[in-house]
Amino acid sequence: MSKASTQSDQGQNGGSSRRLYRALRNIDPAIVRRMEGRLECRKPDHVMERLGISLNTWDKLLLGEPIRESTALRLLDRFGHG
Repeated sequence: MSKASTQSDQGQNGGSSRRLYRALRNIDPAIVRRMEGRLECRKPDHVMERLGISLNTWDKLLLGEPIRESTALRLLDRFGHG
């Protein structure tokens, strides 16, 4: 194997350039509506305090987009659906 192909097979720090994919999961819109009832505003700190997720993740839920499975499972457990 040539030096050039070895470098192209490695990431910036010499690690594998293979991308690791995280499992994603959708949350039922009815559950998202229940979560929304716990919020008084959309401030990032408030969303984090009330739901334990970032505003970015909250926006994904509102749009019906999937979130990381580990986050989804934690939320479902917190809301009695786990």
